[in-house]
Amino acid sequence: MNDIGVNNFLAPIGLGKYAKNFQNNGYDVESDFSYLGTPDLDVMGIKGEKDRTRILEAAICYQKSSQYELYRWLKDNGLDHYFPNFISYGITTLQELSKMDSTPECLRDLEILLPGHQARFRNALFFFSNTVPRLRKRQRIEEAEAATPEAIGYWGKPRALDGAKYDFLCVRAILRSIKPGGEQFHEEFMVDSGSDVVTARQELLDKLDLELIGTIQSRGVHSTVEKQLYKAMLVIGSEKVEIEVMAEPYESIGNRVMRRFRHLIDSSVHYWLPANKIVPSSSSGNSGETSNDTPDTDEEEEASGEETKKSSPGKTKEKKAEIPTEGSSPSQPGPSSSSSSKVETKGAGPSTTP
Repeated sequence: MNDIGVNNFLAPIGLGKYAKNFQNNGYDVESDFSYLGTPDLDVMGIKGEKDRTRILEAAICYQKSSQYELYRWLKDNGLDHYFPNFISYGITTLQELSKMDSTPECLRDLEILLPGHQARFRNALFFFSNTVPRLRKRQRIEEAEAATPEAIGYWGKPRALDGAKYDFLCVRAILRSIKPGGEQFHEEFMVDSGSDVVTARQELLDKLDLELIGTIQSRGVHSTVEKQLYKAMLVIGSEKVEIEVMAEPYESIGNRVMRRFRHLIDSSVHYWLPANKIVPSSSSGNSGETSNDTPDTDEEEEASGEETKKSSPGKTKEKKAEIPTEGSSPSQPGPSSSSSSKVETKGAGPSTTP
């Protein structure tokens, strides 16, 4: 991708001056941008605080371009070095690719001249053109895909779980104090639908100087531990969510935050789509039922071996939700095993719920 991918990311935020910083340090493919963090900007020598903030905020909700999808298709077929030729020829999307003819004249214009590469391209194009219609989703899924996501999540291994066998759903978000003008941190959060609360490292909570709500009984599989519960703000795209957060060795987002969005998930990406505001259930000590404002559950049909789901918790006695991980097993260790948490305030005032 090189300058094409970098320009797609930097030009819309008016920071094209950093294109060389990205390219010279190897951040030149669009899949790099969603993972950008403070250490990456340090490596690239980007020091301006306002520019750093704009780049990190853009990374949180960056959506790969249609050109990138074309690039990935070419790369999967070992033909990615022809990518600039396709752009120059006017083929910039997979839809345009599926309609093209692989005539000798067309291949010559694309400068695909080696007989083996011509044969590989024709075979790949034939398979792709005849598979695309079967992979189309129902109309409402197409509409969801056309919506502008608040954030684009992904399957990956958070830093605290580098040794995990399987990937987890992750998303980048901003954690900050509710107080105006306070410090904020751009972090990678694991999606933990089995938990009510947001978690973050104690060192971040200390720096944010958050308001203490009380104590929380964090119930895991084998034990229950009392921890302090704080009030904070989480920013995902343009959505600001007042949250309850407790200390853990990793950053995670629980089901109360998830219910503020619609979700579209497949084997490679997690779209956080705008939704009507949801009022979460009241703080612990009550029945634990979800709010009446929760959207109706909407299940998707399986298509061509892939399953796409948009889920919203209905009324349940226990606040639990699960997003299955591909190839996961019951014995898989990880933070997602931390079940629901019951809040009990002790001498710190009443508990409040976002």
